[in-house]
Amino acid sequence: MTEWIPAVARLRNQLSAVGGGALIPGGKVLTCAHVVNAAVGRKRDAPEWPSGSLSVDFPLQGVNDVAAKVIAWSPLTALGHGDIALLELADDRVTELEPLMLAERVVTADEELATFGFPRNCADGVHKRHLAHAGTLVGGWGQLVDRAQNEHKLQPGFSGCPVLDAAGYVIGVFTQAELAPDVNVGAYIPTARAVAAVQAGAGIALPSLVPGPIDDPGKEIALDTEYYVAKLGSWPAGAVDGADVVPALRTILQKVETSPGYRQRNVPVWATLYRMIGGAYLLHSKLDMGEKVRAALPYLRQSHALWPEQAALAQNISRLESMLRDSSGDVREFLTTVLQILRGPGDPDIPSLVGRMAEPLTGPQMQAQSWLLHQATPNPIWNFLQAVQVMLKKERNIDAEIDVGSELLADGDVDVRVTIGPNVFLWKVDPGRKTFEAGNDLTAGFMRLIT
Repeated sequence: MTEWIPAVARLRNQLSAVGGGALIPGGKVLTCAHVVNAAVGRKRDAPEWPSGSLSVDFPLQGVNDVAAKVIAWSPLTALGHGDIALLELADDRVTELEPLMLAERVVTADEELATFGFPRNCADGVHKRHLAHAGTLVGGWGQLVDRAQNEHKLQPGFSGCPVLDAAGYVIGVFTQAELAPDVNVGAYIPTARAVAAVQAGAGIALPSLVPGPIDDPGKEIALDTEYYVAKLGSWPAGAVDGADVVPALRTILQKVETSPGYRQRNVPVWATLYRMIGGAYLLHSKLDMGEKVRAALPYLRQSHALWPEQAALAQNISRLESMLRDSSGDVREFLTTVLQILRGPGDPDIPSLVGRMAEPLTGPQMQAQSWLLHQATPNPIWNFLQAVQVMLKKERNIDAEIDVGSELLADGDVDVRVTIGPNVFLWKVDPGRKTFEAGNDLTAGFMRLIT
């Protein structure tokens, strides 16, 4: 039988190997951002996207000098945040190598893990076995403990290298080693978080094994929960619709609710499911803003009741209750609340994400659109548009979305267009005077009926 040889890339600076990475399908290498920084001679936590190209090689396969460029970049910002890079290789020789497969799954404490890396004075690399998952660290990274007696200590040369399970699947990316000479532990980034970071940073969906039925129901619940936490956490870069996610999360929750022993042993998982369902409702494409908040709040309150240590969640709930009670709310505050629910309050990327998303939502175009649909008439136009949607379903069996668009005109006015199935409503809004007029006959007749 031919020995299986993992496709682990080596990254070097001018002096020595600085770490590795996993060759994955599509001629790409998944590694750590700090390894790329070391390879190009920058500080470990340099945040800027590396320019130009670099070179990797595959010592186990005898493939040298493969040109690579960075196509996804999530720099290290704090423990548990970032430190992922994706490289694209430009060399036909790579197509002859067997790539490693990513697996987004939960690892148990008794499971033996392994890696292949490049410790000091071992530039060609060494296998390292007898590793085990010790628990979850702050930010969601995993802790590795080394059970070996006579192997190389975990050290920086293993950074970026794949953490492999017994079947050879990549369950994580090694990222940090404890430098104290008498301590042999390290940290790894779970595959689900690495995949989500690439999706969030570059919009690239990496091929990976996703949750599905497995022998141990407890493992299945934990795996499925971790997958959907990563999926929701990829928003807004990842296209996530709560309408698709809520049913799957409620199915997982039902498994927990009908397993008293499991839910009592795993309260954080139980509470996380409630929080994620609440967060998914806030991203639900088929609900308006008030409906989203009303649907989300019961799940968020239950999550906090189960796990009161979620102090930030209590503040998130209070803000949403205030928005619902006052029928108002700042766009930035709402987006911050949603991202904190989905990603956790400590994510350092939240302010910049809010800034990018809020800019187009707070300009004169969107303000005019919002005023027309929700404030221009005593009974909001939006309510009647929803009635049209319901009527189409009831009388003509048409499942129609309410599609809203607007355009800022040269004279400062705003054209607002709403499409519901075969119906197209048009208005012209003067934001300065707070006036509007119908833009077609359908809209004129519609306005006579509702005002």
